[in-house]
Amino acid sequence: MTHEIQKRLTVTFQDVAVEVDGVGEDYAATVASVVADLIPFRKSRVPRRHILQGVSGQVTPGEMLLVLGRPGSGCTSLLKIISNQREAFAAVSGDVRYGNVGPKQAKQFRHQIVMNTEDDVHFPTLAVSEAVGFASATKLPATRPDSQQSANSYIESETDAILSSLGIGHTRDTLVGDEFVRGVSGGERKRVSLAEVLATQAPLQCWDNSTRGLDASNALDFARLLRKAAREKSKTIISTLYQAGNGIYDQFDKALVLAEGREIYYGPTSEAKTYFEDMGFVCTPGANTADFLTAVAVHTERQIAPGYEGRVPNTAAEFETRYKRSALFQRMTAQIESMQSDEALAREIKDLERARELEKNRTFKFLSREQSPYHVSFPKQIAACLRRQLQILWGDRWTNILNVSSAICMALLTGSLFYNLSNDSTSIFTRPGAIFFPVLLFALNTLSEVQASFKGRPIVSRQKRLAFARPSAFTLANTIVDIPLVVGLFSLFEVAYYFMVRFQFDAGKFFSQWIILIVTILCFMSLFRMIGAWCSHFGLASQIAGFIIMVTMVYAGYLIPVPQMHPWFRWIADINPASYCLSALLAVETGNRVIKCVAPQYVPYGDSYTNAQYRSCAVAGSAPGASTVFGNDYIDVQYGAETGDIWRNFGIIVAFWVFFAIMAAVGLEINLSRDAGARILFDRRSRQKELASYGDPEKSLRSSDSSSGDEEGLSVGRTIFTFKDIDYVVQHMGKEKQLLHKVSGYVKPGQLVALMGSSGAGKTTLMDVLAQRKDSGRIEGSIMVNGKPQGMSFQRTTGYCEQNDVHEPTATVLESLLFSARLRQSYDVPDEEKQHRYNSESGPLFEAFDVLLLLAKGGRTTYFGPMGKHSSTVLDYFARHGAPCAEHTNPAEHIVDVVQGRQGDSIDWPQEWLGSEEYRHTLAELEELNRIQMSEKGETGEDEVEDTADFATPVRHQIMLVTRRQCLALWRNPDYIWNKIGLHVTQSLFAGFTFWMIGDGTFDLQLRLMSIFNFVFVAPACINQLQPLFIQNRSIFETREKKSKVYHWLAFITAQLLAEIPVLILCGTLYFGCWYFTSGFPVTASHSGQVYLQMILYEFLYTSIGQAIAAYSPDAYFAALANPLIIGGALINFCGVVVPYDQIQPFWRYWLYYLDPFQYLIGGLLEPVTWDVKITCKTSEYTYIPVPPNSTCGEYLHDFLSTATGYVADPGNSSMCAYCEYSTGADYLRTFNINESYYGWRDVGITALFCLSSYALVFLMMNFRSKATKTAS
Repeated sequence: MTHEIQKRLTVTFQDVAVEVDGVGEDYAATVASVVADLIPFRKSRVPRRHILQGVSGQVTPGEMLLVLGRPGSGCTSLLKIISNQREAFAAVSGDVRYGNVGPKQAKQFRHQIVMNTEDDVHFPTLAVSEAVGFASATKLPATRPDSQQSANSYIESETDAILSSLGIGHTRDTLVGDEFVRGVSGGERKRVSLAEVLATQAPLQCWDNSTRGLDASNALDFARLLRKAAREKSKTIISTLYQAGNGIYDQFDKALVLAEGREIYYGPTSEAKTYFEDMGFVCTPGANTADFLTAVAVHTERQIAPGYEGRVPNTAAEFETRYKRSALFQRMTAQIESMQSDEALAREIKDLERARELEKNRTFKFLSREQSPYHVSFPKQIAACLRRQLQILWGDRWTNILNVSSAICMALLTGSLFYNLSNDSTSIFTRPGAIFFPVLLFALNTLSEVQASFKGRPIVSRQKRLAFARPSAFTLANTIVDIPLVVGLFSLFEVAYYFMVRFQFDAGKFFSQWIILIVTILCFMSLFRMIGAWCSHFGLASQIAGFIIMVTMVYAGYLIPVPQMHPWFRWIADINPASYCLSALLAVETGNRVIKCVAPQYVPYGDSYTNAQYRSCAVAGSAPGASTVFGNDYIDVQYGAETGDIWRNFGIIVAFWVFFAIMAAVGLEINLSRDAGARILFDRRSRQKELASYGDPEKSLRSSDSSSGDEEGLSVGRTIFTFKDIDYVVQHMGKEKQLLHKVSGYVKPGQLVALMGSSGAGKTTLMDVLAQRKDSGRIEGSIMVNGKPQGMSFQRTTGYCEQNDVHEPTATVLESLLFSARLRQSYDVPDEEKQHRYNSESGPLFEAFDVLLLLAKGGRTTYFGPMGKHSSTVLDYFARHGAPCAEHTNPAEHIVDVVQGRQGDSIDWPQEWLGSEEYRHTLAELEELNRIQMSEKGETGEDEVEDTADFATPVRHQIMLVTRRQCLALWRNPDYIWNKIGLHVTQSLFAGFTFWMIGDGTFDLQLRLMSIFNFVFVAPACINQLQPLFIQNRSIFETREKKSKVYHWLAFITAQLLAEIPVLILCGTLYFGCWYFTSGFPVTASHSGQVYLQMILYEFLYTSIGQAIAAYSPDAYFAALANPLIIGGALINFCGVVVPYDQIQPFWRYWLYYLDPFQYLIGGLLEPVTWDVKITCKTSEYTYIPVPPNSTCGEYLHDFLSTATGYVADPGNSSMCAYCEYSTGADYLRTFNINESYYGWRDVGITALFCLSSYALVFLMMNFRSKATKTAS
């Protein structure tokens, strides 16, 4: 059985060197540079940089190696090389051996060589036990201990054991959560990530800064857990840590220290400190050894023993040289070469192969590749992913509510639009629209799959590396989960919609339409999922999806019936699932029906036309003189559909669905994006100036001297900050929960106060409260600045560095600093002075903290006061109360362990503090500080006046600076700009050639309308592209800049709107140029100018609507789900195209129709290209009417034509009249409530007003979202 085979693996690496592309001095890509890079002779060689050089080491089973170094020294890169993840690197040299095999052969053991990365990425709506249970399920071995033969019991017991070992067993039923979904704490979420990797039970485990976010005691517990796994299960452990206490450090056997990618120490942890002390460095008593090892190569942090000042190494290269000349290096090299024999290493590999064979849980052995790293078979992977996906959906209540609400609202809105269609010819043109509209609405709805395919990609990528399940299994599981989801949602829609429209009351037809539409929706979901899977960037996927949705809807056969399509694009209908769907639905609903022809389709009509023998039906497929038309004939002539093709078409749609699903699985399997590492971003112009100053040493020196002089002129404020009896209460599950209890303290000028405590003690909460960053809950107590309550300017004049690193990603460091300086410093300070301040060095760093504020669980104070030299004062306090600190123990770790009760005592430390002399002294000192400050302050002065201002600069100045930054950000986001431009160009060219040189027949009038209506479909794709960027920018504003009062939310929204305007004008211009003239519309300035202006206004209109939706949406996926309801269900529905004005239900016709901006959009575009057109019917477009004896066409139809539109081709004909329905475009436009020629310009003006109101709506939505921050009361 598997537990009898000891999985062991030795890893050896010698002279490892790594180079990367595009890392280092990489200039920001811009809209222009992307074009320049396309020119062959303009391309420059991609710069390369060494991030590791000459690194060697060995870790055997049962050993733990600690890799130490400052950020950027190559620790993570070394772990990636050891864990055999080389794809991100340009070149890797040196020898890495796993047992006795190299990296290529070791790929078959990917599941046995794992790495936990620093990032915590999870599906937020999963419970903790479900997330870890998925990992256990995918690592289910075929043979298990006798007591755990049941697969479910094994998975549950493994999950519980892992959660308990990490101390998060109490969270098993809590959601993992993220920044939008309330779940476990950050430290607990980190331990969920650790649990997933522990579930692999891999013999070689790499841990990249895995204790980040954990308090010292939990970090130590985790290190002990790794130590136990190494000792008892012979695991090979390699870990990087940036903050490791001595307790953690002592768990490791070996240490490897890196500096600038060079190895400066490799050897036993017990000898590392002595090695550097012998070199001439000083490790202060009580200091963390790990911190000492990484500080020796940092000039500002190391301490050199007297007499060694000129003898210690100064650069990383010198440290490396000193190490490689040492006896330790010789000893470790010899140890690597002779540690184990080749036979022992080969036996490790053979044991892994045997274990893999026994662990494989395969349904069909012949279908499983022998060297596959996955434990369970592909069908079981799909089953595990399927179970997890259902759990994700169940936990995502808000999305489910939105989906259900959207389906019901769309059914009621659209059903009421087509309410109670008649069975005669008056609905002959509306009924196909009612059939087509569900296809359109749900196709738009499935566009959210593009966003969803990128949302979970980092998680799937991580779990692929851990060999949990193939990405293809995840994709196919999603496809299967789609079925009950779509069936449920569409059934809600269909039951209401079908009977409101009054389709045929026939069960067979109802369920035929139901199943055809369900399969079509599933097909489109898989289509857009496939597009997302094959694209590496969301912008490109959004562009392609937008183009596809336009093409599939135009060539579905409704906007342009199949018989009327141009031959060069006719083939698109043959590969379009929407075309097969519409054809089948038309055959189901209209085929085998006899449609009675009535006026106005039954012509001529009027009091004098009563003889049916001399009347005809103006419906395609009718015979001259007939009063009825057969449904089969109508759909055959008009749409090219046949009743015999219903289930053939259904089968083709199913085939498309299966094909798209398989291609989506294949695409995600081979196209998971991989990050190539971070870039150091430079602005081209700033970098040139910097290099110029580097080239002139004297200039650089003068600049430094000048900066020093400027610094001397700056005044340094002396502020005393006090807080007393701070309570913070929030609502949790309907009850009040107190997170802070009577916390008091103060900070004097020149003091550095350390805030410490375990996870859940309320450290971040207290910082947020003191810095006025909370916008919910209730804060009680007093917070004073210089004896007065916090002023209005406190947030912007206080520096607060939070845990979350949220920045404008396209800005350089200098630009970010200057942006903050210009907006947070007084408007009266000259800009040059603000810049000079950021060219000078900061004040000297404090060597140690002066004061300690120590919190226990629940936000209760356990100590506040001076730390003393080498922490003597605080240690004396705890020693006097029964918790002395042992020699060589880190004081910080000791006191945190003490207040957590980990020392075994039962002292109530918060209560002990309240009864102490130190507590009484703190309160007395706090009151005295406030009294002194109040007595020193005279009458209200300039400082108090300044405190009344929320922001340092006026809003107009904020708008200018924020807009400048946003314009620059868009300029440096070429993917966004070029994808938007590309979408407009491709759609316009496609539309131009689809509606090539529209003629002057009656059907050409419909083509004019549909060509313009097609322009509306630019919006969905562009909105789906702009909303994630808007929400990302909003996140930066809300997380940092709003709470720091850098600028007002009005400036944020204004900048977002203004920065888009040049791009929108360019896109609208390109669309107009590529589409208008190829469609054959009038070229006179009075016509084309009106159309161009209206198109530009539409660019503004849909952008502002999309931004308004995004402004209030919690995330981009939520916005993507809301778009179809607003854009499709409301705006497109009631614009008067699908259902003309006269046929809209009276309830909507007299208010919602007039409130729909798309109605005016269509009118402003359609009138100038249609009103003056003289209609010449083609032969097939005439309605042929028999003429009574002794009469001519002109005589017979005289009364009819005096009230109706149209003309007779040959008035003197006495046998058969050829009647054309329209004589001018104006006749056609009046059916759309465009009754006068000036309506076009009127609609342009109204569209402009809607643009303004839509922009106002963006401000309104952001205002609803914005909350004022809380202050103490």
